[in-house]
Amino acid sequence: MPTSISPRVAQSLFAAAVFLGAGLVFQIQPLMSKLILPWFGGSPGVWTVCLLFFQALLFVGYLYAHGLVQRGSLRGQWRIHSGLLAVALLAPIWPSTAWKPTGDGDPTTAILGLLAWHVGLPYLLLSATGPLLQVWFARAFPGESPYRLYALSNLGSLLGLVSYPFVVDVWLSAQQQVTLWWSGFLGYSLLCVACGGIAVSRGTAAHVNSEPVSTLLGDEPRATWGERLLWFALAMIPSVLLSSVTNKLSIDISPVPFLWVVPLTLYLVSFIICFSRESWASRRVWGPAAVVGLLVSANVIARQLGRGHYGSLPLQFCVHWGTFFSLCMVCHGELVRRKPVSTRASAGSSALTEFYLVMSAGGAAGGLFVAVLAPAFLPLFVEHHLGLLVAALLMPWMWRADLFLSRSRIRNVAARMGVASAVSLLSICLLIDVVSTFNNVRSISRNFYGVLRVIERHLEPPSRSYLSLSHGGTRHGLQPLDPSLARLPTTYYGLKSAVGLALATHHADRPRRIGLVGLGVGTLATYGRQGDVYDFYEIDPAVRDLAQHAFTYLRDSRAEVRLVPGDARLALERREGQQYDVLVLDAFSSDAIPIHLLTAEAFAIYRRHLAPDGIVAAHVSNRYFNLRPVLAGHAERLGWTAIGIADAKSDDELFTYSSSWVLLSPNADVLESGAIGQAERSDLGPPRHWTDARHSLFEVWGTK
Repeated sequence: MPTSISPRVAQSLFAAAVFLGAGLVFQIQPLMSKLILPWFGGSPGVWTVCLLFFQALLFVGYLYAHGLVQRGSLRGQWRIHSGLLAVALLAPIWPSTAWKPTGDGDPTTAILGLLAWHVGLPYLLLSATGPLLQVWFARAFPGESPYRLYALSNLGSLLGLVSYPFVVDVWLSAQQQVTLWWSGFLGYSLLCVACGGIAVSRGTAAHVNSEPVSTLLGDEPRATWGERLLWFALAMIPSVLLSSVTNKLSIDISPVPFLWVVPLTLYLVSFIICFSRESWASRRVWGPAAVVGLLVSANVIARQLGRGHYGSLPLQFCVHWGTFFSLCMVCHGELVRRKPVSTRASAGSSALTEFYLVMSAGGAAGGLFVAVLAPAFLPLFVEHHLGLLVAALLMPWMWRADLFLSRSRIRNVAARMGVASAVSLLSICLLIDVVSTFNNVRSISRNFYGVLRVIERHLEPPSRSYLSLSHGGTRHGLQPLDPSLARLPTTYYGLKSAVGLALATHHADRPRRIGLVGLGVGTLATYGRQGDVYDFYEIDPAVRDLAQHAFTYLRDSRAEVRLVPGDARLALERREGQQYDVLVLDAFSSDAIPIHLLTAEAFAIYRRHLAPDGIVAAHVSNRYFNLRPVLAGHAERLGWTAIGIADAKSDDELFTYSSSWVLLSPNADVLESGAIGQAERSDLGPPRHWTDARHSLFEVWGTK
């Protein structure tokens, strides 16, 4: 690298490398997650596991940078990193179909393995960019603060992340996105190699390029274990909240990039603000904001527990994301106040990389807790509650007696009272949530796909008693305990529902083949007749186990009932055409929308399995979105007929709920005759065309 290059140009190359590398880090996260989401049932857990992988590899990248700086000469660092970048360019970014699951079970290991194989090395090297190039920058430009590069890195991360759902994913196909990302990685690699050459050529002393950095640190102060523990905790708390608040909203809405990107964006913005100027992370501003956020969150959680369901989407977004951001500002602000401050060429390098290493370890630990430990050891979803509670408990400890650095005694007393109130309310909410979750529960189980509860309610008269299955805040089936009512089709599947009419009347004079995407408690098996074949497609092994052993619909059915494990779309993709007379789409997870089951590509698979006069019955009941226009769009594209059927009101005597269904068929006559033709219709609205690459929940938000 020539030594004649001007310092301004050289620093610009460092800035460009850091900025581009950070943008690539946060482009690949939603890109890879979206590509593999349909392979694993469209579950919100897919993003949680992906987030864990990227957080863990960020830690490994920082560990690599720390070890390289500690043990290698500057010239050696440059050579090693350049060689690994060349190898990383050979990584097969596009996911291989060999990783598609063929059965059931927890897919966490498969997801981690897939990501490691396809993007592991490129992402590791990108993760090392921040600390490594900051060290190189500090050695090349003594006296210049390397922390400016960290702020620039977060800005690149933010732009890379925000541009994905609003620009990249809107205008480019998946293959084009992968090609663009690889091209960006190639450009980044060239910039990174150039920066290493600049650092080597600008060494101010001959031994700088040949001696390990660790021999040049002299008597540099080392962080204490207490300081490291605090770095770790301050990084872990926002990470826990990031994963848990994203998981919470994805479970009850839909696992889509928008709901992944917004919390991660707020997370990055807090880093940008805090590391750009310490005064912007003022305790006087963000301390009270965090306390108010905690109090409001506790109040909203309490109201949600009392109603048994979640509030409006704008309310959820404002409260959960607002509180999350204020707590990120508090924790990241404290990290800034405790960061190493040395910027000398021969000092601070070790402390700098150690600081980032411990901070990334805390972030990875937060992701590990939410993605792996909580599902394994906590029988219910309380990690969000716990994260808020721990954050509230740590605030006084972080700030000791000078809670908000205020000279006003009244202000400090109010601050302490606010924190104490938040802790008390959150503790009460947590206790109520645990007690209510276990109230009348016969069994409870949790796995990758969520929390399932079998609830037994004994009422008066005894004929009103029932057994139900709940997932998240939604009931997915109910069976009366009275043996004389045990075969009664209940909840959303009553005799007057659209699916009930289809199963009871369509080809009632002969044996039929019925496909059902989503099992629940197996209620629809009660419509089965002698000679019928009912294929239930269900990805969650816990649901299959409960439907077979806790409820009796499956074993009491007169039809031949077959359970097909794995994601329904993948299972149907692998099978020969089944010629189903009725194909039922009812695979909601809590209120989350299974988008990969509602796209044009999915309906192309359904068409292959549907009889010429068959019926697709799609369950579109949802608290937040109107999916009828999406079904109308598929009917328009396929040349089918689609109708919405207005269901009768809830009937407590029959244990039925009001529900919304859309029936589609390539043969219009089957929807215009008999009981289906006489049913009251509901408007489908203007058609919306969803594909795997193009779909937006904003198109159907709030139009019930």
